[in-house]
Amino acid sequence: MLELAEAFRILGDESRLRILRVLQHDSLNVSELTQVLGLAQPSVSKQLRELRRAELVEGSRNGSYTYYHLSAVPPVWWTELGQQLQKSEDSKGDFARLKEIQNQREELSDSSDRFVVPGRSWVAWSRALRYLLPQLRVADFGCGDGAFTLEMAAWAKKVYAVDQNRAFLEQARRKADGLPGCIEFLEEDMANVSIRDNAVDLVVISQSLHFVEDPTSVLTEAYRILSEPGTLLLLDLLPHQQAWVVRELNHRWKGFEAGQLEAWLSEAGFRDIESDCTTKQGPDPFRILILKACRGPEGSS
Repeated sequence: MLELAEAFRILGDESRLRILRVLQHDSLNVSELTQVLGLAQPSVSKQLRELRRAELVEGSRNGSYTYYHLSAVPPVWWTELGQQLQKSEDSKGDFARLKEIQNQREELSDSSDRFVVPGRSWVAWSRALRYLLPQLRVADFGCGDGAFTLEMAAWAKKVYAVDQNRAFLEQARRKADGLPGCIEFLEEDMANVSIRDNAVDLVVISQSLHFVEDPTSVLTEAYRILSEPGTLLLLDLLPHQQAWVVRELNHRWKGFEAGQLEAWLSEAGFRDIESDCTTKQGPDPFRILILKACRGPEGSS
């Protein structure tokens, strides 16, 4: 009876069931589990302690991380439950985020000998661009926590970091602490920024347009603040069927067709519009769409 009561207690928490379900597919550390589940680190750690106490989960040390996996000898009642969990609907998108984690691992550690290059670093390559690019004035629309903003600040003359989310903007400010003061943080709506007309050479909208109710208003505002000639670089998702991003991440749009964005850009006044789509990678439901557009006469890019 005591063992049965403990089983019901463990099963009575949705986050514990989600952890068990993803661990059936791969071993994960605490940081990876927080990304997959969208939960805070203390909450994930607490649930892992409960699962370890119930002998459902074990941890194995690998370098500086502990990776958690299902116990080799779980309780007798686990077998039937594990099968039922695999059949349950992935309504929160856990498996899609798990696939993103697995893709990131593959990119960081390619096992093929012909790709093993000592000192290989995409971060270093992105920073080397400062020696090739002119000192542009840049507006980063929807800068989030500032990861791209800081990289652009390495080569830009001026960066306007725009985001309406105060918490994200504070994170970006902390990351930029101690850097040269070429970044100006603006807690503003992307469709109504305080940047003057023709003030920037480049507007970057990376993975932020799908949060906006009216994307055309953002594109029109980007056109207003661009100098002539000036360039817009837009990265976003292609159409997908992942409804959980609306529910869990507050996306307003489940991706965009290239033709739809090209039409909106043209209506806003942009010229020389080019688009490029990434190829689908395995079961990953998300693909990236890249567009470049220019303010100025036809052929001015």
